[in-house]
Amino acid sequence: MIWAKRVVAFVVGLSVTLLLMGLVVYIIGGFSSNRHFVPRGIGWIVVPVMVGVALAKLVPEKGWGIPSLNHWLEPVAERFRSFSLSVRVGIVGSAFWALAVILFVILFQPYGSYMSDNEFWKVIKAILFPPILGVVGYFAYTKMIKDEKNDDET
Repeated sequence: MIWAKRVVAFVVGLSVTLLLMGLVVYIIGGFSSNRHFVPRGIGWIVVPVMVGVALAKLVPEKGWGIPSLNHWLEPVAERFRSFSLSVRVGIVGSAFWALAVILFVILFQPYGSYMSDNEFWKVIKAILFPPILGVVGYFAYTKMIKDEKNDDET
């Protein structure tokens, strides 16, 4: 179970750091009208990863420091493991896709230093559309094609 704690600690450290850094960028971008500041440089990736790695090393040895947090995390981990393989793959794949799009925008800066509102919503659509399409495609497959195969066999 120690690997699960390390993975959760890494994800929490990475997510909280990205959230705080994103909040700073949002506040800075709020001072300009109709433009969104885009982070530049490798530091925007290295810092959250370093915080995640540090938490992944510290948490299993020292604990979260909050006894009730383990009571909250263990049921969540058990619930996630209770999902079918296809649901778990969908959740992890969607998270990976969102991270890949965000990293692409940060590293390759397709919009330059600032994004207009239209460009910002294009990135949001690029993050959301493929996972939604995957979910719709999966349900269409399971309800239409898979059920027909089962009907033919009986």
